[in-house]
Order: sequence, then structure tokens, then C-alpha cells
Amino acid sequence: MLLELEEDKITAPTYYYRHTSELIYGPSEPSYNDPEHLAERENFPYVGPAQIRKKFYRMLLRQVAKIGIKVDYGQRVDQYFDDEKAGVGGVVIEDGSVRVADIAVAADAFKSRSELLIAGTHAHPVKRYVRLPFRKRWEGVTANEFWLGAGMHIGLYVSPDLVAFGITPRDEFLVDGSAKAKESWDPDVDPEEVETLIRATPRGSLVHWPLLWRNLRPKWTSRGGRVVQVRDCAHSTIPASVRGGTLALEDAITLASSLQLASHGGSSGAPLGAKVYHLL
Repeated sequence: MLLELEEDKITAPTYYYRHTSELIYGPSEPSYNDPEHLAERENFPYVGPAQIRKKFYRMLLRQVAKIGIKVDYGQRVDQYFDDEKAGVGGVVIEDGSVRVADIAVAADAFKSRSELLIAGTHAHPVKRYVRLPFRKRWEGVTANEFWLGAGMHIGLYVSPDLVAFGITPRDEFLVDGSAKAKESWDPDVDPEEVETLIRATPRGSLVHWPLLWRNLRPKWTSRGGRVVQVRDCAHSTIPASVRGGTLALEDAITLASSLQLASHGGSSGAPLGAKVYHLL
């Protein structure tokens, strides 16, 4: 995995611009790779500013296959449960089948069915939003750019393999008659509805919907500790924060370490490990 991460990491300078194209600052390298911070991470690898998520995800899937874990796709969860008497947690699938385990990890984002078990209701969004499209830029360039304007900003990542950007538009500049934004990851925006800047974007790769802020959940485990939430289920963020993947990895490593330490005496210690993860 380390070798694959090293091969796939992206080293790109970062630039900051005004909307008038005036360069504010850059090129710059991430501060966490400054000499004093590298000294703290002696014998650890150099951290690239970015990893291509698709490649990173495929690397994880290859590792899962290597250790013999089976993945079943297309299994929609209708219900999570925590059976304290039987000492198991699990899920009920859409087709009525039941899966049980020592621990059920809910990693299915906000509006997860696990919320109904742990909190009794879904987290309601606050009216703050960001819209996410993706844009085609020039070839042969690898860079991060941030363009700042009056009431708007855009963040761009450009590389030979991938172009990604996030925009916060003002509603009065949206195209008349365009589809009303809705909270869904389904790509539902025709590139013709977006300004000339992104007309080269491939159809099906645009997502246009209000990403609404949700407050941090105070509790991430069921009462018996056999259903536990990670990432957006527990603490959703808006993509402009550029922290979702990092938080997901922190959750995964913390939960795995807590379960490992708590389960030395057997699987009965797993609920304690889930609660320790939440505490940490």
C-alpha cells in the first residue's frame, strides 16, 4: 500500500488569485512538508499535497482482496439493530435478509438509517450550502488554485489525470429555468446550464445541489455499542473544507485500533472499543 501511495501521490504548487486574475500568492508548497515538520516525521514518507481518490479507493480494494475480505455491492440497508441480549449488531437489507456481526459500522453518510437507531431521527441541515461541479482545464499542468471574488470563490485542482473544482455561486447568477438544486449525489445538471467556463465538462460528471451544513452528532454509537458511525454519519462536512477523506481515514484508523485493543479477550470487548473510539 505504501508503495502505491508513493506512486500515486500528486506534488502540486498552490496559487491564490483574485477574480480579476491578479496573483495574490504562490507558488507555495504545503506547510506540513516544511523542514521543521519533516523532522518530526523522520522515517515516515513525504506527504503529497493530493491523492487521486479513484486511485486511492482502488488501492484499498486491492488490499481488501489480498486479505480475503468479500465485498457485496448493491446491498441497500433498511435498518440497523443492536441486540444486547444476543450480543450482536447488524443490518436488515432491502430484500429482507439479515446480516449480523460483532460490530456494524455505519459509513453510509448523512441520512443513514443508523441515525434512527442511535439518535431516533435524522440530522437536519442548516441553510448553508456549497455547490460542486467539475471543470476541464488546460493540459500538462498540475496545480492548486484558489480564485476569490465578491461573495464567491472557486477552488481548482488541475493535473494531467484529473481536473476538479468547487464553486460557491450566488443564486442570482444561476441560469434562468435551470433545475432546482436538490440534496442528492446523482448528477442532474446539464453542462449547457453552466457558464462557458465549464462547457467542456463531460456529461454525467457534474453534481449541482446545496450541500447543507449539519451539526456534529453528540453520540456515534448505539446504546449497546454494537452499531457505530464513522465519517458523515457522525460528523458531516462541506466539500469546500477539503477534509472529508482525511476525517474518514482518521475515523477508520482510530476505530480499528480501539477495536483491536479492546478485543484482546475476545469479541465481547468490541462494544467497548467502539465507545472508546467515540470518546477519542
